[in-house]
Amino acid sequence: MNFLILFFKYLLGTLTLELHGEFCERFLNILAANKITFWNVLKKKDKFYIEIYKKDILKIKKLRRKTLVKVKIKNKKGAFKIFRRYKYRYGVLVGGFCVFLILNYMSNRTWLIKVNGNNINSETEILSALNDLGVYCGIKTNKINTDILKQRLILSFDNISWASINKQASVLEVNIKEYENEKPNYQEPSNIVALCDGIISEIKVNIGSCEVKLGQTVKKGQLLVSGIISDSGSNSAVHSTGEIYAFVPENFTTEIEKYNNEKVYLDNEIKKRKLEIFNFNFPLFLNLPNGTCDTVVVSKNISFFKRVLPIKVITTTYKPYKNEVSTVLSNQVLNIAEERLKEKMKNENAKNFEILSCKVTEKEESFVYSAKIRKTINIAQQEILKINDEK
Repeated sequence: MNFLILFFKYLLGTLTLELHGEFCERFLNILAANKITFWNVLKKKDKFYIEIYKKDILKIKKLRRKTLVKVKIKNKKGAFKIFRRYKYRYGVLVGGFCVFLILNYMSNRTWLIKVNGNNINSETEILSALNDLGVYCGIKTNKINTDILKQRLILSFDNISWASINKQASVLEVNIKEYENEKPNYQEPSNIVALCDGIISEIKVNIGSCEVKLGQTVKKGQLLVSGIISDSGSNSAVHSTGEIYAFVPENFTTEIEKYNNEKVYLDNEIKKRKLEIFNFNFPLFLNLPNGTCDTVVVSKNISFFKRVLPIKVITTTYKPYKNEVSTVLSNQVLNIAEERLKEKMKNENAKNFEILSCKVTEKEESFVYSAKIRKTINIAQQEILKINDEK
């Protein structure tokens, strides 16, 4: 709605007036009484500034005689300035109006569908499935319900476990995740066994019969949660679910070089821009910077009268750097080694960990950090329950 109001004002043309005199307030009341629209009233010292439509300027000049207010045009805006400039160039005006209509039409539709994360299913198959679901190139963007569409897309394939759909201007981005082998049967009866040796620290069982207690020492492959549940003298097999955390001992060793190459960034950052229109790139530069650089890419859509167009300006910032050799001191070894240990525990999804003992051995070119740790991890591992039916 705001876009239509702005466009209407632009077509009619607006003027900014400066009012000067003793009866400016009275003059404004006269304008309102004569149903002359004005807005953005601003007072600076003894002068008033207002905006009006260009078509009302003749009426205002007649009415000002009643109050002896001086009226001065300070600014002009609108399409009439272009019409006056290209008064006898009708082709330019018609072409500009057609371009506006085309851009307005195109900015409301999806023209490119990107598929990411597909390894088993081809892009053609996914696009075909989307087409069957009513999503195709040229569809109105506001007609796409991403929440419902991603659920229907998952149901259309047996090997898609997760999907997300994002609308970005005129681009529809489809991200999927597929099962590596085949879709698992979560209803199949199973036990939970120990992934490795450890001491039980926390038990969370959702389905199944727990077979261990807190503080109990377990061995790799030992039964933790049974999929056989007894109820009123009868047994039933279920798919066990839960989390069993345990303290697990581990030896950690890492080698830290005494001399490392370190990046030192220079001050002269360089920015290069290019236009992306319907996935086609048009560079706005002649050459790229020389030398070693890190890059940061920022993409921004172009808007026209608050409508997002299928045109992007991609700005790449090049940060030149040089490599310098830095020396690792002995008092820095512990901090570096502990950061590596934290990263390792994070990658293993450890709940927490504790360093029991550590030592540092110095070599000619490096330091060797060795530690005994105790980590807390989920040792629950699914094991299919084999059931023999015997009459």
